[in-house]
Amino acid sequence: MQLQRRLRDLLPSPLAEHCRIANARGRTIIVYVDSAAWATQLRFLSDQLAKALLGEGGGRLQVRVQPLSRPSARRRGRPPLRLSPDNARLLEETAEAVSDEALGRALRRLARRGSAGE
Repeated sequence: MQLQRRLRDLLPSPLAEHCRIANARGRTIIVYVDSAAWATQLRFLSDQLAKALLGEGGGRLQVRVQPLSRPSARRRGRPPLRLSPDNARLLEETAEAVSDEALGRALRRLARRGSAGE
């Protein structure tokens, strides 16, 4: 936990909220971030952070993306989104007009889901 606190103290506040130390072995620290955007920012700082966290000899900071698990909309009490009959009809019409067969099939499947009330 002390290493985690030190990491958070060294990082700018928006970035610090998205990083957590997963493992520290020898001269290697593995840090999880919750998106590729934050991983890119952290990688720019990785050499400086490794020196600050592991001392002058430095070491290696490995950055890995691991999204935080978030409850689905259904578990948070929100009703699932529904496709209106008008939008289902519009998808059917669009499927008839497109020349790409795979896209047409996908649009028809989506339209059927809306009309079935799933």
